[in-house]
Amino acid sequence: METEAEWLFVNNKIQRISAPGIDEWHIGLKNEGTWQWVSGKQVEIKKWQVGQPSGDGNFAAMSKNYQPESQGLFNDLNGLSPRPFICELPLGETARP
Repeated sequence: METEAEWLFVNNKIQRISAPGIDEWHIGLKNEGTWQWVSGKQVEIKKWQVGQPSGDGNFAAMSKNYQPESQGLFNDLNGLSPRPFICELPLGETARP
């Protein structure tokens, strides 16, 4: 998510997904000294929840409804926290099962 428009698109998709018990989604944002996308690109858009990143994890998740008033905001998590994930594919490619 490199732009506000991309963030809005992903946030809208996540908020519409009905998956009981799923409140956060991995988004490909990791901390290896600095926060960056798995593509290696630096983070331009900062949508952290209040008090985040707290330093308790090296991976970020986007909130659906975890913590009041945090829809679409990021939270840092440890790698031991399984969550569904959102992937970006190159234009023209489709996901394979």
